[in-house]
Amino acid sequence: MGFMHRDIVFIWRLQQLFKQGLRCFNRRYEWRINTVQTSKDGTVVACTKEMKPVYGDVLELDITCTAKDGVLILRGAANEMAAKGSYKKIEAHEQTVLYEVAFNEQVGSAACSVTDSSYGSKTPTLVFSISNYTLHCFPNA
Repeated sequence: MGFMHRDIVFIWRLQQLFKQGLRCFNRRYEWRINTVQTSKDGTVVACTKEMKPVYGDVLELDITCTAKDGVLILRGAANEMAAKGSYKKIEAHEQTVLYEVAFNEQVGSAACSVTDSSYGSKTPTLVFSISNYTLHCFPNA
């Protein structure tokens, strides 16, 4: 499968986002990592239990990430801290905020925006690209 255990560290959770336009990390938020894909070809290598019927035989995740004051904390299902990272806002646009993120000396990027559904709902969305993986996150319910 090529998905290394050390890379799971980058797959824990991240939630909510508005304040005069979109600002993902202005306050303390908690997100849930929904899927992890390889950056090379987009293959899904891990997903939440709810997404397993869609993606089949991939690693199952239950990971959250909280963001506050420039610090990202990744936690597993038992709420244990798995990793600590950092984020810094790079630029903001009307509907999107871009960040530089770092975990364990690996630097990547994150984009926070809103996904519009075909049903008319808007869902805050956070996408990380780090360590050859792309992580898709949604607010933790």
